[in-house]
Amino acid sequence: MTTPDWHTRVEDLHRKVKLHRKRGDALREAGQEEEAAKDYRNVLAMLKEMIAILTAEPSSAKDEPEAWVGELIEAYGLSGGMHRRLGELQDALEAYQEGAKLEEGSSAVSTYNRVNAVKLALLSGAASLRTQQPAIDALESFLTHQLTETQQLSDSAWSWADLGDCRALRGDVSGAEQAYRMFVEKAGSQAPKTTLAMLQEIVRALQMAGDPNEAPVAQALSALESRLT
Repeated sequence: MTTPDWHTRVEDLHRKVKLHRKRGDALREAGQEEEAAKDYRNVLAMLKEMIAILTAEPSSAKDEPEAWVGELIEAYGLSGGMHRRLGELQDALEAYQEGAKLEEGSSAVSTYNRVNAVKLALLSGAASLRTQQPAIDALESFLTHQLTETQQLSDSAWSWADLGDCRALRGDVSGAEQAYRMFVEKAGSQAPKTTLAMLQEIVRALQMAGDPNEAPVAQALSALESRLT
């Protein structure tokens, strides 16, 4: 019997991942944390299998390097998200960092892993705002340029949210507000509650760590909350 190619195997896993992730989120919404965690663990197992398939570098992948690396970037991003849901911040950070390396080393326009690697480093206490500032500045500059030049990225609501996060972390209230409003327009959301919720967590983590540079970010968050919610 012929072994399915990597496309078929990965697509099958994607379908299962989507199913279990949605079910886990629904169970969490219903307050069934233990059952939700089981689904999230199942998702992580599937993503581990997906990454193993992709990192085996099947010969057919060499003919489609962009598709192959894109799948791998997405798998690491999804893994980071699952670990984040489970409260496993260090594991989430490591997954995002792996995805970030692939984003940086390829022609991918995605910044999902790179931005989340910065946010998780701050949230977990693995890094300070000062040490992350060069990465934040570089991502803000990259996103500002790419969102102007690349239609695919400009159409992505979450890319605008990423830009808003970077600008907020730089204390740029007006720039962050502009990006978040574009996110709301693209996503059809009434308010960027999800992105501001993450920013709120980061500010709390910086304050608990006694980060000397947190004040501008806290002030930016306060201003954004009053303007956007």
